[in-house]
Amino acid sequence: MFALAGVLVTAGGTYLWLNYTLGTTQNSKRSDQISEYIERDDPTRKDYEGSTVDPADIEDPAGMDILLMGSDSRAELGDEEYGRADTMMLLHVDPDHKFASILSLPRDLRVTVPGYGEEKINAAYALGGPLLAIQTVEDLTGVKVDHYVNIDFEAFREVTKQLNGVFVDVDRRYYNDKESWEWINLKPGYQRLYGENALDWVRFRHDSNGDFGRIERQQRFLKAVKDQAFRWDSALKLPKMVQVVAANLETEIDTGDLLRLAYYGIRLGPDRIRQVTLESGMDDIGGISYVTATDAAIRDAVDELLTPPAAPANPQVAEGETGAGGDSPDSGADSTTTDRDNASNPNAGAPDLRGITVDVLNGNGRGGEATRGARYLRNMGASVNRVDDAESFGYSETVVAYPAGQSGAAALVAEAVNAGEVVAEGVSTITVILGADFKPSGDVQRETVSMPSMPNAGDWQALRNQASFDLMAPTTIPQGYSWKDYRLYDIDSDDGNRAALKVYYKLKGEDQYLGLMETVFVDAPAASPGDKVKSGDLELTVVDYEGKVDRIWWKSNGVLYWISNTLSYRLDRDEMLAIAESMVPVQ
Repeated sequence: MFALAGVLVTAGGTYLWLNYTLGTTQNSKRSDQISEYIERDDPTRKDYEGSTVDPADIEDPAGMDILLMGSDSRAELGDEEYGRADTMMLLHVDPDHKFASILSLPRDLRVTVPGYGEEKINAAYALGGPLLAIQTVEDLTGVKVDHYVNIDFEAFREVTKQLNGVFVDVDRRYYNDKESWEWINLKPGYQRLYGENALDWVRFRHDSNGDFGRIERQQRFLKAVKDQAFRWDSALKLPKMVQVVAANLETEIDTGDLLRLAYYGIRLGPDRIRQVTLESGMDDIGGISYVTATDAAIRDAVDELLTPPAAPANPQVAEGETGAGGDSPDSGADSTTTDRDNASNPNAGAPDLRGITVDVLNGNGRGGEATRGARYLRNMGASVNRVDDAESFGYSETVVAYPAGQSGAAALVAEAVNAGEVVAEGVSTITVILGADFKPSGDVQRETVSMPSMPNAGDWQALRNQASFDLMAPTTIPQGYSWKDYRLYDIDSDDGNRAALKVYYKLKGEDQYLGLMETVFVDAPAASPGDKVKSGDLELTVVDYEGKVDRIWWKSNGVLYWISNTLSYRLDRDEMLAIAESMVPVQ
């Protein structure tokens, strides 16, 4: 919704023409019937009707809940009256609390369709169009639907073309040449997606992630559209885009409300837009595969949909004051800075931990402690294997546990962290559990890391010889992840091709990929505002959505680098920072 509505309203001066265009094309032959149902007598229904909007002063919309559907009505589908609803989302708009939230409903979710019994939720649209889909979603969630929007996939293709694409970091290669599935050959890496490629990526579901992966990619795409909305020259492209959308958009929302929604969505900061995912599983019932969710899980998802997010750390972000101005990502206007180098004394007498591998666990509960401890030990030369939480946060003293035969190395580690206890236990790696007494004794300067100690050193050395820019590589990779593949290529930017490298690591047994991007496209939209974190000579920017780290980026010597989380955000903030802080130049 934000994607299509946003591109229609950036130039408010076209309001009258837009009103005429949408007013003559937006309503389908079924609109009167659907409007009558939506506007049925309901004492709890909010009054969202408004007067003519002054394009120079677009006000917030009234509170409302909208059912968003993406349908496929291609000619090859035959005589189906309604086509197929591949995407269903419930959009909650709450201007009183300055937020919006979107609940994605898996297309294979098993629900009760009025008049038809137990079916997949997308069957509601196929059997009875928007009216039956609205009734089904209302019965499922208990939320009164105020509006509906149905967008044909052809509009999605054409609008993304008119926008000249949306920059997305594709996590891995997507490929399929089976006749029974739609053909796709999408290469990994940061790139523009538009037309068929964009549609293929958001609709793909033929891997172990299934419907859940599709929802996550759709949410990533929506976030990318929101982040990049003000970079588009929409005023010049508006007339053609409106014609494309109007021909493929079905809704009973009047143009005034559409304008208010669009401006409202663009003004909201990322902390005020919540993506809600329904906790669910897969079940085979009567030989048919369904997504199933308990009543409790549905209630929890609806509660999350309707509950305002916590107040953000930076009020400017909540009001969206920085987005509309197109601030430089480096301006720091909506970012906070954390100094992770707050200890500074000479290295003299510091233990030499080169050749020692450790696990670092947070046993005191202080946020980011394991990452700080890992960085401290790494700067003394240690290789850090794992950064995680301990089984409890009740440790008052720091403990070093070691496997048989490593007492000497454990003693050095204990000296470095001033451990209160050193124990021989059944661990495979020297393990540091940081207690409440942990306090780094100094900011030890990091030694130059030799290539043999770097994971996949040979691969990185080969890439160094091929790349036209300086590369950085991690000396720490989270447990369970292994090198999968890479791609050296050019990104098609507005100012020409920009050299880039994508390296990605696969989580064992799952279609989840940790990504590293390196490119001379230094002003890429991926370098968006976030929390500033000082790490040695680098300033890292942590970009997160609703408490989940999406990526961490930094710039050095004319190159933009970033680490991207997995599709399902499997890595937490400490793990992501540990990778970023372990990055060293490839020699």
